[in-house]
Amino acid sequence: MSRPKPSKIDFYPDEYVTERTLEDRTQISTRHWQRLRQSGDGPQYVVVGRRCIRYRWGAVMEFMEARACGSGSATPDRGDEVS
Repeated sequence: MSRPKPSKIDFYPDEYVTERTLEDRTQISTRHWQRLRQSGDGPQYVVVGRRCIRYRWGAVMEFMEARACGSGSATPDRGDEVS
């Protein structure tokens, strides 16, 4: 039995997505995700082939939630504080 296709709102946390899909879902450019990956600051990813990168959707959501700011949220600690 196959899983139902997720709607635009209902994504599966264990789903692996391409950079293009990531860009479509988050409205953050592919190039920005590439920069985060190259600097080691982005979410976990999987190298499937020489030029084939996939992100687990749940890892992307955890990454973004850890950086949430605003009412009721702590500012993410980036080590920029002055002692």
